[in-house]
Amino acid sequence: MVQPERIILQYQAMAAIIRAMLAAARAEDWDGLGVLEAECAAHVATLQRDEPQVLLSSPQSEQKAASIVQMLDDDRQIRQLASARMTHLSNEMHNASTERKLSRAYGS
Repeated sequence: MVQPERIILQYQAMAAIIRAMLAAARAEDWDGLGVLEAECAAHVATLQRDEPQVLLSSPQSEQKAASIVQMLDDDRQIRQLASARMTHLSNEMHNASTERKLSRAYGS
């Protein structure tokens, strides 16, 4: 049987990983972000397997909720940074495409 404390530790570990993901996004370390994302997914899989068997006390539920709130806030910030990056990449791709078309039309 899985102990409730292990579930709380899983949530806290995920919160720490997502906080590291936010730091990676701020540093524009997109490869590092991907590595951390995979690590986080492993914790999610563990929770999906173990959590349904566990009954948390009220203080433990509050700890879980605090971790989730932190993760959601950090995730929102990561998404904002990633969205800005995607917009930048899209613009770069559009500019490169335009340059190729002009080069083909008018020679280099």
